Amino acid sequence: LAPAYAVVLVRRRAYGALAWLAVIPAGLFVFCMFCALRFGDFFAYLRPHGGKLARLMPFGFLPVLFEKGLYHQVEFYILLALVYAVGTFRLRAQFPVLFWYCVFELTLLICVSTEDWSRYFLAMAPFALVVGFRELIDTRFFRWALPVVAGLGIYYAWGVIPLNGCRPDIYLRLLAHLG
Repeated sequence: LAPAYAVVLVRRRAYGALAWLAVIPAGLFVFCMFCALRFGDFFAYLRPHGGKLARLMPFGFLPVLFEKGLYHQVEFYILLALVYAVGTFRLRAQFPVLFWYCVFELTLLICVSTEDWSRYFLAMAPFALVVGFRELIDTRFFRWALPVVAGLGIYYAWGVIPLNGCRPDIYLRLLAHLG
């Protein structure tokens, strides 16, 4: 949020308010200080995920998926990034703070080398998807199609959730182990 507000404040020439932006990361800084005192490592909170940021390269994990032959997943991630990018740029005129927040978030997440984009993108979903596509959401077709799509999503999830993404053979061994 801080970079997004900073861009908007600089464009509005409200330089006096820039100092207040230090409040946004203050909580994270205090927590990192706690980590330094408790664990002896200022970056202990960030360290478990440092490998994902080690190679800040756009779409850095897609070559691995190509090598495994998981082309449908590659298509999913490219389409996911495209939908969020379109939603983000639809915010540009009316919602400058949300626009810049989503630009910075999208840029960072595209460079994060993880296959967990769906979850990471949730931080900007209300803005890029809901606000960005608000005209589409207000249409009569969308109001009729949403219950159908939601019902199909629930039907799909109902069959997948018991396995929780686990391979069936591992799931059966787990059930046997649990008794």
